[in-house]
Amino acid sequence: MTDSDIYNHSTKKYGILAIKILVVAIIGTLLYRQVFYKKDLDQLYSTFSDQFQSSGAVYLLIPFFILMLVNWLLEAKRWQIITRYFKKYSLYECLKMVIVGITFGVVTPSRIGEYGGRFYMMDPGHRWKAISGTFVGSIAQN
Repeated sequence: MTDSDIYNHSTKKYGILAIKILVVAIIGTLLYRQVFYKKDLDQLYSTFSDQFQSSGAVYLLIPFFILMLVNWLLEAKRWQIITRYFKKYSLYECLKMVIVGITFGVVTPSRIGEYGGRFYMMDPGHRWKAISGTFVGSIAQN
């Protein structure tokens, strides 16, 4: 391994760390603004708490989380099927790509970051192939 390889590896490592810190900072800022810049936060919490307890919504949370996990697994399987033509990814790797995509999608308009997050996690040589696979997958899903 040459000095330039070590430099490129450490530069990439710090770049990934910087992106992770940036994503956490953006999400933290958005959450902070939503929670603490609301003038009627106490009234909102009281109304939410009353409605949540009286409607029995607690019992809906368990199926909600189970179905959310099933949805992510199905999406990861779909992504694995789309990408299998140019690289074999495990279901676990595809699930990581989907979750990173969802994280990016939360902070971007129209959830466009969802695809960007997936592409970011892919091998650089296969990103353009994944874009075409995404379009085919979207058309098939519609």
